Amino acid sequence: MTNAELHALYRRHASAETYQLATGNQSNESMRGTTVNLKGLFKHEFRPETVQVMRHGRFSITPAHTHEHFEIMYVYSGSITHHVGDARITLLPGDMIALTPGTFHSTEICGEDDIAVNLILTKEFFTPSFMSRITSGRRVFSFFADGLMEHRNNLDDFLYLRTDSAVFDSLFDTIACEFYDPDIFSEDIILNLISTLFTAMSRVILYDPSDSAKQTFTTELDFRKLLRYIETNYKSATLKSAAERFGYSPNYLSALIKKQYGSGFTNIRLRYCIAQAELLLAHTSLPISEVAAQSGFSNITYFYKLFTRHNGITPAEYRAKLLNNKSTSA
Repeated sequence: MTNAELHALYRRHASAETYQLATGNQSNESMRGTTVNLKGLFKHEFRPETVQVMRHGRFSITPAHTHEHFEIMYVYSGSITHHVGDARITLLPGDMIALTPGTFHSTEICGEDDIAVNLILTKEFFTPSFMSRITSGRRVFSFFADGLMEHRNNLDDFLYLRTDSAVFDSLFDTIACEFYDPDIFSEDIILNLISTLFTAMSRVILYDPSDSAKQTFTTELDFRKLLRYIETNYKSATLKSAAERFGYSPNYLSALIKKQYGSGFTNIRLRYCIAQAELLLAHTSLPISEVAAQSGFSNITYFYKLFTRHNGITPAEYRAKLLNNKSTSA
């Protein structure tokens, strides 16, 4: 399958869309046609059920709903408007949103040229071996790792990204072509492409999910550089050192951060510290005291308190749960 053939299929009217255009029914409480699976058009089937690729349905709303899998929507053309909690987010070409299991969301009605694809990943997709591939980006790893937990910070329900559309167009095109027209190599290719996708996501994240209700979006390159600085120096970074690095007074930088993210410098830095702790708990056998130290915590009691508040379980319980998931999937 070529990319041109794929996009011709994306623009074809599915049966549910033909019905909605003919009847003018846009309420769609039954959720008919909210996603369009093209697999039936091909004689080969992509067997693993942990990955699905579906085009987003048009000509009707998608009512508020939730599901048990992760969903990543990428917009090729037009626009798609999501409602997630109190946030209203309009995705334009090159934009992407990732949703965790259990997240209630809906979309507004879409038109002919509003083309988006949904990459659907079950929890079983996120094996320990796959999670070890995405450790280069703490925010992405933490988002998906938290989404796998039964108790998690409810504010971490979605990630919003504004991407380099040329790069992501290519990634989503290739994943979809391998999915819809597979051969014996497609499963491995898709796994590697999704790993690459997550690494690319880490490079371009522009939204801090810790403050979803405020819809604090940024296109300022300086804020991306600031977040990279905090991520790289999460153990030692201070407001003063960051202010010196970026040429601001501490008070002015603090005000900028608070306005942009609705949260202070320390809280943002601690999110990176917690993300590092989650990585170490998942992929090492280090004692928890050493995990705390390597994650930037000198006070073990404070580490336990903050980690438990963030994840709803203790560090030991977090590690045990991941080990249990690993043994179950083995």
